[in-house]
Amino acid sequence: MRTLLAGNGINIQFGGKAYTSQFIVERMKCRAAIQKYDVLFEGTISGNELVHLFNGFVDLVKRILSDECDNLDMDCDLKAALEDFKLRYDESKYGEVAYPHDIMLEDWLFVLKMYSLMYDAEKDSGSAEIGFKRLFLDAIYNDGKIQNVYLNMSKKVRQFFKSFDEIYTVNYDANLESATSKQVFHLHGNFKELQASENPEYVIGYQKCCAGKSVVIPSFEHSFCNALLSYSGDLKYKEAMLMHQANIESANVPLLQVLKIKQNELKQALLTRKMHPELKMAPEYYFDRFEQITGVIDIVGMSPNNDQHIINIIKCNPLISEVNFYIYSDTERKAVEDIGDPRFIVKDAKELWQKLGVNPPKRYGFKFPNNFSELLSVICTLSDYQTTEGRIRQDITAISPFEIKRLCDEAFEELKQHGALHSNTRDLTVFKRNFAYISHIATREGILPPSLLALLILNWGNYSQEHKKSN
Repeated sequence: MRTLLAGNGINIQFGGKAYTSQFIVERMKCRAAIQKYDVLFEGTISGNELVHLFNGFVDLVKRILSDECDNLDMDCDLKAALEDFKLRYDESKYGEVAYPHDIMLEDWLFVLKMYSLMYDAEKDSGSAEIGFKRLFLDAIYNDGKIQNVYLNMSKKVRQFFKSFDEIYTVNYDANLESATSKQVFHLHGNFKELQASENPEYVIGYQKCCAGKSVVIPSFEHSFCNALLSYSGDLKYKEAMLMHQANIESANVPLLQVLKIKQNELKQALLTRKMHPELKMAPEYYFDRFEQITGVIDIVGMSPNNDQHIINIIKCNPLISEVNFYIYSDTERKAVEDIGDPRFIVKDAKELWQKLGVNPPKRYGFKFPNNFSELLSVICTLSDYQTTEGRIRQDITAISPFEIKRLCDEAFEELKQHGALHSNTRDLTVFKRNFAYISHIATREGILPPSLLALLILNWGNYSQEHKKSN
């Protein structure tokens, strides 16, 4: 039997940089800046306050790395997460954490946990964590664009994915289903299924819907999906297995025993399931099935440095004969070798894609003005994103002339739609928001915010003339 385990690297390969952690975090910040999240927080916190909070987390990370949190009251899971965090963000090896996008996505939940302990805010940490998870899921979803990544997969690539007997993924999107027309088992949940508390197919969701207490916000359904998000892989696994156990046990509780239960909430849930056997108690994350796989497993698009709970499941399964782990870097190669299991065989992901006819990114000619270096400081400040001239040049030369025109057209229309072209405002908040619209488009497309702003400025003459004609 051949099994595929897929990770986010597949989305990056076929969807571009927009699906890297760096761009997801930056997109979240941009969406907050243009007030996309006001409806999620019902006016309790503004977009600008969220941006300020994101920026403030950088200083909090520095405090964690300087050992300020070592003596806080923590359980074993949190202590292990702290040690792991400090190793992965060791500034002597990996450089300084200078911006929010330097913090990996789920590490934000760990930093939030540290914040709640440092400032004795445990009572509010649960709702804060839920809020952050909804932001993350929205930023990953990327206005639904993530669900269309499969359109960039060739017939040969799709045939490769189809060749596996079973497919598992740690992603939330449905690209592999769309590419193969096969069932895909989501170990960490998926965008298409609402969380149990909001899903009428589940006991608790059915009860809430009947009582008119659903809290799902229209157009943000993806933020209320059943995704498992946590700073610890072990915690994800424990939560998934608790839900699996709840499904098994709740189906077999005799009615007489249910009636004797004193906890009213549990009693009502079990009675509802007895009355409506078609309802489910909790989501399934298929770890019980994954633990029983046999034969050969190919791991594509998943870093050996992440999701250790999944690596441990594979290591503990004697029925697996071979693990082909496709890696992207020497660091990942070493991590696979350090697993110390002879069944794990290192494979080169680049060679795989080359074999499947996936061409490397193309470079295009672009004529930069002689004074481009002088623009650097201005465009980085206005787009609220600091980077080097070399990265911007590299970014822009990877964009086709047709795509440059499309992006500039979109950015210009966005500014026009929000009245930014007429604005002579001295309000700093409004001024920053106008430029955040451009940055938001950039992060949605996997382009550095200053790169898109530079392109718009360099092509502004054409748009300003068009704007004058239309007025």
